[in-house]
Amino acid sequence: MKTYKIIANPSSGREQGLQVVQDLVALFSKDEVRLDILFTQKEGDGTRFARQEGEEDLLIAIGGDGTVNEVVNGLYERTRPLPLAIFPCGTVNDLGQYLDLPSDSGEFYQMIKKQKTLKADLGKAADRIFINVAAGGLFSEVAYSVPDKNKSLLGRKAYYLEGARSFLTNRKEMEGFPLDITSPEGHFSTEAVLFIVANTRRVGGFENLVPEAEIHDGQLDVLIIKEIDMGNILELLRDLGRGKHVENQHVIYFKTPWVQLESSQDLALDLDGEYAGKLPVKIEIIPEAIDLVVK
Repeated sequence: MKTYKIIANPSSGREQGLQVVQDLVALFSKDEVRLDILFTQKEGDGTRFARQEGEEDLLIAIGGDGTVNEVVNGLYERTRPLPLAIFPCGTVNDLGQYLDLPSDSGEFYQMIKKQKTLKADLGKAADRIFINVAAGGLFSEVAYSVPDKNKSLLGRKAYYLEGARSFLTNRKEMEGFPLDITSPEGHFSTEAVLFIVANTRRVGGFENLVPEAEIHDGQLDVLIIKEIDMGNILELLRDLGRGKHVENQHVIYFKTPWVQLESSQDLALDLDGEYAGKLPVKIEIIPEAIDLVVK
């Protein structure tokens, strides 16, 4: 008999997580499967639950990008590899959207039954793992500054409202910060307002913000928006809407297996929407580090 460990955030996706667990229990009751169900209650639970090794054959994460990040960190620390299936029911769900993962319990159940997997890369920033994106600068703190109650009530709108509030009250952010970048491609410095080191194309709800990124190409995609005045923001946004933003003069874009980022300013680092310390940091790719269950 197979054992599936389910790690679920019951309050994710406007408190959809609990309902998803109930649906899956009913579906898996048709099969000879043992379910080990664990609910996260506080920060770090997902990592701790995923790290604990037993006789499970599959790990299922139910929640948003933050929950998935915790689970992936715990899974990476295990000595015995384990495939991961992700049910996206958070507020933004960048990874789930990128992988086109089912958001319906019945479709998710069928995906599990097929057991098709993809060898996926992971990113590593210092001693922390991420699966989708590392970022810093403008708007990067929005994800962990939105109150949980607002996420539950408003969903994705909560992020847009917080982003607008941040922009209107912190216009000084547009002045940028000094950023030193070192990679196998060389070393350079610039004044930046945002940096993104991505493992997939979809970041912050934007489908192709990092257009060449793939989760299985053994490379990180680095996108930096240089200091920009208000007069050029509309041009950049137009380019973004047309998918031409990487050609904009205020954008630096390249692929690399690792990058070192430093700043003389106090700059926070965000991993998959969660606060992860401050710069300086070395970020590197870990090729084919995890087996993801996909459609």
